[in-house]
Amino acid sequence: MKRLRGLKALVHDVVDKGSQAVERVQLDTAKLPFDIVERMPGLKVPASGVRRIYNAGVSNVHGMIRLVNDVTSESLDVLLDVVAKNAPPAAAPEAEPAAAPEPAAVPPPERPARARSSSKKEAR
Repeated sequence: MKRLRGLKALVHDVVDKGSQAVERVQLDTAKLPFDIVERMPGLKVPASGVRRIYNAGVSNVHGMIRLVNDVTSESLDVLLDVVAKNAPPAAAPEAEPAAAPEPAAVPPPERPARARSSSKKEAR
């Protein structure tokens, strides 16, 4: 059970940190084009509005990814608690039964050599 909880925590952290990294890359990548367009005469106001909408969209998508990740992690904690509570107590390891002896290797039957008929040789 401890290993499952560790795996769950690892996956949660990977999704969380991965989402943060992708969000940062997406915002940083879009920054330069927005900066350039905002310097053009007459486009500063509309470009800055589009930038705000873009940034909000990216941040909201990644915020939702992290929210679902958190809810999933908490749900798995509850599930693992229930499973651990209802699992039978760990029994002392029993001695494994002796393995059956392996059967002796039986060689494959020998095939008799084929006798070639002289008529086939002559036909060639």
